[in-house]
Amino acid sequence: MVEEMEKEEWCQMSQELYPATTRSKNPKKTNAEYLQERSLNWDTIEHDGFHLPGTKEKKPTCGEWAWKGCNNIKGHEGKIFNDADCTNKGYVTNFQMCCFRADCEYCKLNWSYRLASKGTRRFERYQEVSKTKYEPSHIIISVPDWDYGKSKKELSQIAREKLKDIIVAGSFGGCIIFHPFRNKFIDGKLRWYYSPHFHVMGYGWLMPTDTEESREIRRGWIITKAVDKDKNGKPLKRSIFQTLSYILSHAGIKKRNHTLTWFGDLSYCKLKMEKEDYQEGKCPICENKLVRCEPKSEFYFKPPDEITEFIIDLDKWEFINNAEYYQQPGIKLPYSNSGGFEEEKPEKKKVKKERVKKPFRTLSLKYWMKNQNKII
Repeated sequence: MVEEMEKEEWCQMSQELYPATTRSKNPKKTNAEYLQERSLNWDTIEHDGFHLPGTKEKKPTCGEWAWKGCNNIKGHEGKIFNDADCTNKGYVTNFQMCCFRADCEYCKLNWSYRLASKGTRRFERYQEVSKTKYEPSHIIISVPDWDYGKSKKELSQIAREKLKDIIVAGSFGGCIIFHPFRNKFIDGKLRWYYSPHFHVMGYGWLMPTDTEESREIRRGWIITKAVDKDKNGKPLKRSIFQTLSYILSHAGIKKRNHTLTWFGDLSYCKLKMEKEDYQEGKCPICENKLVRCEPKSEFYFKPPDEITEFIIDLDKWEFINNAEYYQQPGIKLPYSNSGGFEEEKPEKKKVKKERVKKPFRTLSLKYWMKNQNKII
C-alpha cells in the first residue's frame, strides 16, 4: 500500500498538470425549482395518469460523483493539452451520475435540459436545411371547458388539425408539448388545477383572429402566440433552449407517453439527424469516447464534488470494460455508430425451416352437424 503522503503528492502533481475547473456551489434557482418550492400540490396533483416532473424518489446512484476518462495512447501521442504533454498519458475527469428520468426528484432538470438541447439542435438543423431566416414561434393552444372530458390523444389530434388549418403562410412543422395543469396564487402559494393546453414551438404565420374563417376554425379553442415579458412588462427574447426548458419544467408526465413530439417538416420521417451519445461525452484531446474508470486500490481517492480534470499516468488507473459495466441492472448501453461502446453481438445464422404440409380433410355438412360439439 502507498502511504498517505505519496497519495497527496500524486494528486497534487496531477492537478498541476491540468488545474481543476470548478462551478459555482450556489447556483441560482431554476424556474422548475421555484415553481415546486412555491406550490401546494406539486407532488399530489394527477389526472388520467399525468403528473408533474420530479415527483418520484431518486435512485441510489443519482447525484453521486464518479470518474470517466480516455486511455487512447495513440490518439494522445505528441499532443499538448493545457500546456501539458499528453504522450503516453491519459485524460480523466469526474462527473455526477444521472438517470435522466422525468420522474426523478434529483435528475428532472438534467432530463429537461437534455431534451431541450436535442430540440434546439433539431431546430438548428432544420434552419440549415431549409435556409430559413425566421426563428420558431411559441404558440399556446388552450382547450375549451366542454372538451375537458376527452383523452390526451383525442385533444392532441384536434389541436394539430386546428393548427394546420390556422397557419396561412410559411412552412408547417415544429414540436408540441402537452400541459394538463395550470396554476394560480392562493394565499401566496401556487395551487395547480386541471386545465389542458398545448405549447407549440414551430414555424408559420397564424391567421388573424378577427376573420370569420379564423373563428370557424377555432370554435372555442384559444390559439395565441406567446409573448415573454420581463418584470417591467417589456418584451423579452428567449433562446430556443430557454423556451423549451421552461415549457418542459412543468409539462405533463405519464408512463409510456412521449412528453415532446415532432410534426410537419420537423418530424422524424422528414428531417434526419445524426444520433448522438449523451452518456459519457468525448475526450478533449483525441475526441474519443470517454469510459468509466477508477484509480487502483492503492491510489484510490474519492472524486471531489466539483468538476476536476487530470492528465494521468495510466498505470495508476483501471478502465472499466464498457460491455461489462453497461450490463449492470438499470444501466443502458449507449448508442455508438462505430461500435466502440456497444457490445458486439454475434450475427444470428438464419436457419431455413422446412415446411411440413399438414393434411386436411373436407367435412361434409351432414358430418359437421352431427359432430359440431366434438370439432374444435
